[in-house]
Amino acid sequence: MSAEHPVMPAIEAELVGILQAEADLEPTFGDRIATKLDPSPAYPFLTLHRTGGFRPVERWLVAVTVEFGVWGESGSEPELEVAANLAESVVLGLQGAYASAVVTGVEPVLGPRNVPDPETDRPRYLFESRVFAHPIVE
Repeated sequence: MSAEHPVMPAIEAELVGILQAEADLEPTFGDRIATKLDPSPAYPFLTLHRTGGFRPVERWLVAVTVEFGVWGESGSEPELEVAANLAESVVLGLQGAYASAVVTGVEPVLGPRNVPDPETDRPRYLFESRVFAHPIVE
């Protein structure tokens, strides 16, 4: 990648790697952090996907809106709320250079809320954050 034409990496994949390496999330989620729910997952499980974004600084900085989902088993809502609060706290604290992107800041968009999956009625807490990042240029 050149400094003249920097290309932002796949931010979802970058965030999965960043969050899987976060020591504060490991006791709760282990390696159960991905862009989609596994077919037969263990719980709790943290998913994330990009829902939008914009470029406040053309060809350099991106502001990506990401929805995070904390999934659990029936009856686990109190534990899921705590897990969602923990995940949001870690996400809001992300800042620094990572494998292929520099996260310059994160701001909350919507805080954790109980939104069961409409297809399965599986318990799930959702929250959204805006992640500001730029590519690493060598």
